[in-house]
Amino acid sequence: MNNQLREQLLGYLLDALDDDERQQIEKQLEDDPSLIDELQTLRISLEPLTENYEDFEPPAGLARRACSRVDQRRQMEPVGLAGGSLNTGMSGSFASRSRISVADVVVTSGIVLAAVLIFFPAIANSRYMSRVAHCQENLRQMGVALVNYSDKLGGGFFPAVASQGNRAFAGVYAPTLIETGYLNNANNIICPSSPLAERRTTFRVPTLEEIDNATPQQIIIIHQSTSDIYGYTLGVMAQGNHVAPRNQGRTNFGLMADSPSDHAGRGRNILFEDGHLRYIESNASSLAWIDNPFQNRHGVVEAGVDEDDSVIAPSRTPPFPRHRSMRVEE
Repeated sequence: MNNQLREQLLGYLLDALDDDERQQIEKQLEDDPSLIDELQTLRISLEPLTENYEDFEPPAGLARRACSRVDQRRQMEPVGLAGGSLNTGMSGSFASRSRISVADVVVTSGIVLAAVLIFFPAIANSRYMSRVAHCQENLRQMGVALVNYSDKLGGGFFPAVASQGNRAFAGVYAPTLIETGYLNNANNIICPSSPLAERRTTFRVPTLEEIDNATPQQIIIIHQSTSDIYGYTLGVMAQGNHVAPRNQGRTNFGLMADSPSDHAGRGRNILFEDGHLRYIESNASSLAWIDNPFQNRHGVVEAGVDEDDSVIAPSRTPPFPRHRSMRVEE
């Protein structure tokens, strides 16, 4: 990779590109999945710059007050010493520098403070937006894989989540797409804001054979290890049967979403069946215009009650958690 492309990727992360450059980079990321790995490497290398930094808004009117303080300092007269003046034998330039240095320290401190409070939140926000954009690119790639699967192998249906057994968890979509060849880059299943992103180099998607042969103890570990990949639809009920959703290109039927934790508590990306993405802010009112994509019509996180009831759940979630617990108790 040449230095110019690396600089453009860095600019993309920092949201420092103009629209044409950003669109060009996004096209290259779509055509060459290896560039996404490079983008992730650059993102990780930038982490120390904002380590332990908490996002916050600068106090209201900070810039105005800082400028006012600078103006006041400019108009201040030099302050003399009580009971007399400086030694006349002392160099005038030295006295002048002494008086100016006190004002300089105060003014400079105010400017630096204002810069810190204004500049660092901007950096944090740029970092946040780059993660959201990267997440959306991942979901676009996943959307292509899901559509190709439904068209060519699934008979019009998306990958299924089993009703019971070892494959009865939402995250089973990942090994299904990888082993059938419709998803080539396993990093696409990792949200850049999830804890899993920090250890993606050691993360491995379990195979379907490993899932099928896992003991009850091992399957719990597998569910936990995949708990931070993208959430997926739990399937729907159709004519009394639990089935995978049929690909009908619906606008309001959610297929996937960010892993359980949303981006810095602000919101979550959702991939819909027709391929479009929408960023939903983290408040109940933002979901009022659509069928809640994270609960079925009974207000429960389990499979949809009919073919149009979309329910996206964290990858470790079974389609019928309440029913499963009842069977265990019996």
